[in-house]
Amino acid sequence: MKNILVTQRLILHDAYHEIRDTLDVSFANLFSLLPALPILASSHIDPQVYFREHVLDGILLTGGNDLGVVNDCPLSHKRDAFERKIVELALVRKLPVLGICRGMQLIAHYFQSTLCERPGHVRCNHTLSLADGRYSELLSEIHTVNSYHNYGIDQLGPSLRSIAYAPDHSPEAIEHESLPILGIAWHPERDELDREGNLTLLRKFFDIEGYTL
Repeated sequence: MKNILVTQRLILHDAYHEIRDTLDVSFANLFSLLPALPILASSHIDPQVYFREHVLDGILLTGGNDLGVVNDCPLSHKRDAFERKIVELALVRKLPVLGICRGMQLIAHYFQSTLCERPGHVRCNHTLSLADGRYSELLSEIHTVNSYHNYGIDQLGPSLRSIAYAPDHSPEAIEHESLPILGIAWHPERDELDREGNLTLLRKFFDIEGYTL
């Protein structure tokens, strides 16, 4: 079974005066359908520990929290630094990195993209238009996606390209020109929209059950 390192949302729980790493339980269902084993990464543990103590097959950067560049919040900055280190370690090991929503924004910003507000992208569904790219075929079974983000990509960095667009022409999926890095703006774990297409995307990207690119 593939081991996928999964990052988590950081929240301040006021009632208990606690900072918590959290992950929607819907990810458990998603991973059981792949199948793959999520290795949950705490932002308060040195990322190198996970790479040293586990045989990792890929990285999943999940949603939640704005990036610090658009929301000057200590928890956002904490998570940014943690996930950027994970990306650096994954690049050294040539592991596939998939970013979901915020994860796509983190990848974009890491590779010198800029972000902007995207009105009309919260709690809605929309169609997906594909463009040519190395990972375009992985998205071919996905036609309608959910949307829960306030921010999106404005200008892409020079090593990235968009391979899918929303109806307003904003990037919905991006890939690196040569590295095994993919970002998607929607949440495959949240509902049944094109569920089989999203499972195919994840299985092929992480080479699960014999899938290859």
